[in-house]
Amino acid sequence: MDIVELGPWIIQIESNQEEIATNSSCPCLYCLNFYYTVDQMDAKETKVLKKLGIHPLNPIQLSYFGETESQEHLYSGSFHVKGTLLVGKPVRISEWTPLNIFSIGKIKFVISDEVNLVPDDCAFPLLQLDFEWELPWSFEGKPE
Repeated sequence: MDIVELGPWIIQIESNQEEIATNSSCPCLYCLNFYYTVDQMDAKETKVLKKLGIHPLNPIQLSYFGETESQEHLYSGSFHVKGTLLVGKPVRISEWTPLNIFSIGKIKFVISDEVNLVPDDCAFPLLQLDFEWELPWSFEGKPE
C-alpha cells in the first residue's frame, strides 16, 4: 500500500488496482479526442493519475462540455481509486471551490462524496475522483 498526498487529502492506495471495472470506450468524436489526446500526453497530469493507480484512458464516466474561451475542450468525468481516505473530507460536486479542488496542469479534481457505478458485490474500498480537464482538439477540423 502507498500513501499519497493530494492537496487537502491523504489517501492510502491499494497496490492492486486491476480489479476496478471501467467504462467501455465511447466511439463519438468528442470522446475519441479525449482518448487520443490523453494517450499522447507525457504530462504531469497523467503521471499523478498513474501514481494513484488510475489508467487515464479509463474514466468510469466521461462528458464533453464544449470549447472554452481559451479554445481548449472541456471534459468532465470520474475515476475510481481503490483505497481509503485518511485525511480530508469528500466534496459534493456543488461545493467545488478553490479551497477544495486539487489542480495540476489543466486538470482539476476533487474526491467526491459519491461513488457511482460500483457493482453491488464490490469487496474493496473505492474513492471517486471527479474531474474537469481542458484538452486541445487533436483531429483535423473541429466538430460542429
